[in-house]
Amino acid sequence: MCIGMTNLEYINLTGFNFTNNTTFVFSFKDMGNATALGCEFVYDDMISKTTTFNQTFANAKFKSFSMKDATITSAGFNMFYFMINANVAGGAEIDISNWSGTPLGFVYAFRGVVGEPSLNMTGWNTSNVTSFYGMFYSSTVNNITGLNGFSGAALITNGCEKMFYGATYLKFDTNNFDAN
Repeated sequence: MCIGMTNLEYINLTGFNFTNNTTFVFSFKDMGNATALGCEFVYDDMISKTTTFNQTFANAKFKSFSMKDATITSAGFNMFYFMINANVAGGAEIDISNWSGTPLGFVYAFRGVVGEPSLNMTGWNTSNVTSFYGMFYSSTVNNITGLNGFSGAALITNGCEKMFYGATYLKFDTNNFDAN
């Protein structure tokens, strides 16, 4: 969709209809990475039946990022390498709060994210997630809001292995995991 749009500074897709789309593979790869501050990205209230967000925002650079209140109508979806090696300039918030749907896996979803951003995942139902493997591997995400709502009930074998490996900027002083 916007792959290779390295000079893009602003895009607002709110209201853009992706109701029948089944994949977001590489859709916004490299977006904004040739700009000084990155792209202001807004795609709130998305509706899609996608099954995969594989490398959707790989190597992209963001000044701000909002993709909240999404509705995913497929039976389940994966967020493998979702924002791998993305740069979120100036410690801005990655807001992906209040998604409805059935996430199944977050393998390396935020691996290598730099810029010391915070992440808002409030309202996510992770009770069907089988793997958080390497989710924040070598990431500079410094705070995650919404961890207290996470569930590991469906995790299998090495489902949490390396979830926070090398994530040396992350603080757990607030928003810790729930006992479940």
